[in-house]
Amino acid sequence: MHSKDFTVSVLHGDVDQKERDIIMREFRSGSSRVLITTDILARGIDVQ
Repeated sequence: MHSKDFTVSVLHGDVDQKERDIIMREFRSGSSRVLITTDILARGIDVQ
């Protein structure tokens, strides 16, 4: 996806909380347009 100029972020269980906060901030602001996750967000996510 990066090679096609998509801005992509990835969240998984090995990402620490500080980095998760940064990734979510980037996704909410639109600087990252695609968010790929594992079951870490299975309970839901508030993007607003």
